[in-house]
Amino acid sequence: MNKIPLYDAEQHRDVLGVHELKSSSDYDDTELHRHSYFEFFFIKKGNGVHTIDFKDYNINDLSVHFVFPNQVHRVDLAPKTQGKVLLLSNGYFLDKELYIKLLQHFYLNPIITIAEETFQKLDEFITSIQNELEVDSSYSKEVIKNYIDLLFRLMMREQINQTPDLKYDEGDFHLFVAFLQLMELHFQKQLPVSFYSDQLGLTERKLNAICKSINNATCSNLLSDRLVLEAKKLLSNSDYSIKEILYSLNFKDPSYFYKFFKSKTGQTPKQFREDC
Repeated sequence: MNKIPLYDAEQHRDVLGVHELKSSSDYDDTELHRHSYFEFFFIKKGNGVHTIDFKDYNINDLSVHFVFPNQVHRVDLAPKTQGKVLLLSNGYFLDKELYIKLLQHFYLNPIITIAEETFQKLDEFITSIQNELEVDSSYSKEVIKNYIDLLFRLMMREQINQTPDLKYDEGDFHLFVAFLQLMELHFQKQLPVSFYSDQLGLTERKLNAICKSINNATCSNLLSDRLVLEAKKLLSNSDYSIKEILYSLNFKDPSYFYKFFKSKTGQTPKQFREDC
């Protein structure tokens, strides 16, 4: 079976490096792949297409792209694109609140365009991180962490300034993240929404209200979307038959799976596989 490749990292290192886009990896960025770590793309100049979890995003000047661990992505950069990539391990986010805030701002909206003056500051911080990584002198780790925290907070502030209505109740967002974590563990079982609401100590109505306020979708929609995403991953990067895939996702009736998949994607599973 040919799976989407997962590129791992040295888990004892928090900051894995800063790389120029043209030499950001020793593998083919244009093919679908995953990482066990975070990647933050800082695009100074250029264009192209960045596919994250099978959704295409345009690459524009002065933009930042967020790729979270285990997200499927590929990058099709136009020639002469300029920028850098910051790589961070999961271990960097020992501060759970910072991780939650990062999810809150960028997991659902992974691309942000930055004002030129702010982007210049970000670029200076990234250069400083590169320098500290190279010299590795006393307190380098602490200095690097301060630069990265400043990077995040500047980007979060920029997004708030651009989208002032994009503000969620902190408690609701924590519950939404908890729902996403539960969904990741159990979505293949196709359990009812009541299972998730019971686990979180909420009514179905309250959980649906939280999901709609944050992601403009019901719990059922989010669960269906997660099933479709998994089906796409398996169809595009495994040797499993379509029947094996639908059974692994707990669909009992092949015809129902075909209708379900086509209603969500506009293609049959076979058509999607052939187009990949």
